[in-house]
Amino acid sequence: MSAEPTRTVELPPNPSRRQLLAAIFGLWGVAGAGLAVPLVRYLLAPLTMTTPVSEIPTAQLDLATAALTERWKPLTLEVAHRDAWLESGKRLVSVYARQMGPDVQVLSGTCTHLGCHVNWEDAKNKFHCPCHAGEYDAEGKVLAGPPPKPLAKLPARIEAGNLVVELPVGVA
Repeated sequence: MSAEPTRTVELPPNPSRRQLLAAIFGLWGVAGAGLAVPLVRYLLAPLTMTTPVSEIPTAQLDLATAALTERWKPLTLEVAHRDAWLESGKRLVSVYARQMGPDVQVLSGTCTHLGCHVNWEDAKNKFHCPCHAGEYDAEGKVLAGPPPKPLAKLPARIEAGNLVVELPVGVA
């Protein structure tokens, strides 16, 4: 009988544990770097802004069109919507304003309970929130219902025939 030649089969080299761990940690490093880039951009974005983050947004309204009196008047103000990183268009803010002599008083039109819009009831001389029956007096103090705080008093002034209302963060 003739002897058959033996075949040798080459197997791929077995990776050692060290090589396996190096591959796993290498993949984790790549994934970590991919996640770190957006995080670093997020954290450094305020440093590259051209306007200060602490700037309080204001809204202006021509007093000739507002025609304020001693009675509360509902007004809708248009404000640039901006967070710490982006300015994304405009938002509408509901306020109530009145002029008492040379002074202008402005109250937020947003209920402090759940953020519903309040209505001024001239006959009853009070604000009413239709969502949960919250009531405020003419100065914005809570009379009844679930609101935890009075209506926010917004800093306002008259400049060059315009009503300028400051809208701090979290108000209105």
